[in-house]
Amino acid sequence: MTIATLPRQGRNIGYRIEGDANKAPLLLLHGGLGSMDDFAAVLPSLAEQFHVIQMDFRGHGRSTLGNLSTSSPSISYARHLQDVIALLDHLAIERCSVLGFSDGGIVGYWLACQYPQRVQRLVTVGSQWRLADDDPARAILADVTESFWRQQFAPEVASYEQSNPEPDFTRLLQQVQCMWLDGSGYPQQQVQNIVCPVLLMRGDEDFLLSLAETIALQQQLADACIANIPMASHALLQEQPTVAVTLIRQFLENNEAE
Repeated sequence: MTIATLPRQGRNIGYRIEGDANKAPLLLLHGGLGSMDDFAAVLPSLAEQFHVIQMDFRGHGRSTLGNLSTSSPSISYARHLQDVIALLDHLAIERCSVLGFSDGGIVGYWLACQYPQRVQRLVTVGSQWRLADDDPARAILADVTESFWRQQFAPEVASYEQSNPEPDFTRLLQQVQCMWLDGSGYPQQQVQNIVCPVLLMRGDEDFLLSLAETIALQQQLADACIANIPMASHALLQEQPTVAVTLIRQFLENNEAE
C-alpha cells in the first residue's frame, strides 16, 4: 500500500490506509523509535474487519523530523497528539477506535483525555500512564544508547535509514529519550477524564510496564479491563499476534454500540 504524506509544520507526516472504507475506522499508533511496521504481525487480520489508518509519528518511519530547537523539542507526546488530530481532520474522520503500542498508547490516552468525542474505544499495549522517579522503567529508558539500539533493533534502524526522507537516528533518539524521561509529559491523573471503554494489554514479562502499574491505571478509569498475556514481553504484538488480535477484535466488537 502506498504511503501518503500530510504536510505539517515544516515536516511531512507519512500515513497509510487499508481495509474497507465503509467499515469502522481504527487508528494504529506505533511505539517510540518504531514505525507503522510495528503492527505488521496483526495488520492483515485487523484490516479484514476495520478501516485501518496508520501513521508514522514525526521523525519516525517515513515521517520527517523537521527543524529542531534546543529550547522547543520537536518531539513530545503533545506534538504527537496534535499531529494525530491534524491527520484525522485531514481524513475527515470525526470518531474512531484507537490501538496504541507503547508510546502510541500514551498518545492514545492523551487523545481520549483531551478529545473524548473523537475516541470510541481505546486499546493500549504496554503503555505507561505516568513515570514516577522510582519507577524501574525510568532507569531502563535512561540507559538506552544509540549503540545498544542499533544492535538490538538493527533491521528496524536499517529500515528507518532507508525509508525516511531525512534520516538522522542520532537526533531522533535524543529527542525521543528526552520525551520518555519527562514525567510531566504523561497524562497521570488526567486519565480520569477518559470516558470511553479501554482495554489495557501487557505482556506478562514486560519489563517497562508492571502489572501493578497497569492495575493502578485501571483503578483511575471509568470503564477498563486488563489483558495480561503469558509468554510475552513488551513486544507482545510480535510475540503473540494471534492471541492479541483475538482479544483486540473481541473487545472492539463488544463495544461497537458505545
